[in-house]
Amino acid sequence: QLQRSQAYAVLGQTAQLLAHDIKSPMGALTMLAHALPQNLQDPGFLQELSDMVPRQVQKINELVNRILGFHPEASGIGVVIDVRHQIENLIKIVRPRLEKKGIRLGLICDEKWRVAVGPHEFDAIMLNLISNAVEAIDHDHGEIQIRAENKATWLVISVQDNGGGMTADVKQKIFSPFFTTKSEGTGLGLAAVMNAVERIRGQVTVQTTPGQGSMFSVLLPRVDT
Repeated sequence: QLQRSQAYAVLGQTAQLLAHDIKSPMGALTMLAHALPQNLQDPGFLQELSDMVPRQVQKINELVNRILGFHPEASGIGVVIDVRHQIENLIKIVRPRLEKKGIRLGLICDEKWRVAVGPHEFDAIMLNLISNAVEAIDHDHGEIQIRAENKATWLVISVQDNGGGMTADVKQKIFSPFFTTKSEGTGLGLAAVMNAVERIRGQVTVQTTPGQGSMFSVLLPRVDT
């Protein structure tokens, strides 16, 4: 009976992880659907729609396959991606949502840095960090700054917000699965970030000041060309 209960607990956690990760591409599809009626005559938007929808559907398919244990990215070996290009595409997805909340989003990435990580896994990491930053902002002059910079052999990608920040106690627990300070939170976003980054042999750090905001930094092994 105990083994069965433990199995059900693991199954429930797996289901929550899958549901959480699927929310990112589903959110992108939802935002595109909401924007469609106002952009039916915009060739640029329609082209973006035709490019984006198959990619988001493919993400959902790959997330399911990862849970089943067949996803090649689960090994931690990814393809080489252009970080600036990848982040710019993500910004196109999230900017309408942020603008509705009055949050400004900036990007500083002057070089075409490259890292060895699958594009869908990279997107999931960044979307979780951006979503966490959005949820930390509870005022009408929010700002989120994304920065990518070279440090030694690492590419450091930081997501900084001017939200409420965290106490030392919350900071210590923030990457624990199912820990959340939000009434409707799952406590899986940052845990998923840590799991994904460690799988590709990277690191995650956080700096925070109560009342001033937080900065989450992801350190990924840089690929030199």
